[in-house]
Amino acid sequence: ARIKSVVRPIGFAPTATIVREPTLVYDRLGNLAIVWSMGNSSDNASIWIRRYSNGLMWSEPFELKPPGPGTGNPNIVPAPDGGYLVAWEQGGNTNAHIWASFCWSGSGN
Repeated sequence: ARIKSVVRPIGFAPTATIVREPTLVYDRLGNLAIVWSMGNSSDNASIWIRRYSNGLMWSEPFELKPPGPGTGNPNIVPAPDGGYLVAWEQGGNTNAHIWASFCWSGSGN
């Protein structure tokens, strides 16, 4: 297959010292979502998400989880209704927990 056009790269994250672990998912409705961890150090990160809806435009970055120790490794999966489930770890090596959040339902933001 041939590539018909190349789109200029888009910056997804607001400025920060460290942006890591981006994960992109494509759902059955034609939307894309990306999650990543971002912070001023690898030990004090927050979890962010953006969504691209049906060829319209990218949403503004949304902070799912404020900065905290040992926050990272975000993962995302599409939900049947068009939303997304996001999970991440928090708490560091000695007291780590798994957290999750549901984002967007149907065509909403």
